[in-house]
Amino acid sequence: MERYTRRYIIDHWNEYKKQAKNKYFRVKVHKYLKNKNRVAIFQSIFKHFENKIVMDIGCGIGFFSCLIAHYADYVIGLDVNGEFITEGNILSNVFNLKNTEFNVFSAHDLDVKYFLDKNINALFMQAVGGGWGEDRSNIFWKKCVESNLQIIVTTKAVDANDIKVSQRSIDSHPFLGGKYKIIDMCPWLQVLEKV
Repeated sequence: MERYTRRYIIDHWNEYKKQAKNKYFRVKVHKYLKNKNRVAIFQSIFKHFENKIVMDIGCGIGFFSCLIAHYADYVIGLDVNGEFITEGNILSNVFNLKNTEFNVFSAHDLDVKYFLDKNINALFMQAVGGGWGEDRSNIFWKKCVESNLQIIVTTKAVDANDIKVSQRSIDSHPFLGGKYKIIDMCPWLQVLEKV
């Protein structure tokens, strides 16, 4: 699939703003992409999703889902907010993507069968679950590990740009430890690969 440039994203975002149902979502992506290196960062991280079926948990309006779809075979965006899902479908249509779907769904309701039925082998989860509490968070990660995910891209657990330092935090995790290693990172995301 065609890779995106900063201009490509901005042009499509401008088209989306014309179609957005909720004015709240018509924020300027120009501000978000002001740093020209951000697109290169997205591409360097999202390339790990090539030939994967990706679940984007807490997808919001689907901005990252649509960028990931340029690499992945298929992307399933999930969010508890139905209005976000509506906007995700609009944004996906603007980007003319045929390999995305958006569903209202809570991460707490996911079970291993859902992952397996959809053949999901990769996960994108950015800054989700802050209010879950340790027990609910651990239950979710246990399901992810049991689902045999090959790639997980998530917000970094520790504020470190050193893979060795971040890996220690993964190694101490009750469910990810010993099962995943960090293979790439950027200032706010880390890419984990099943060992």
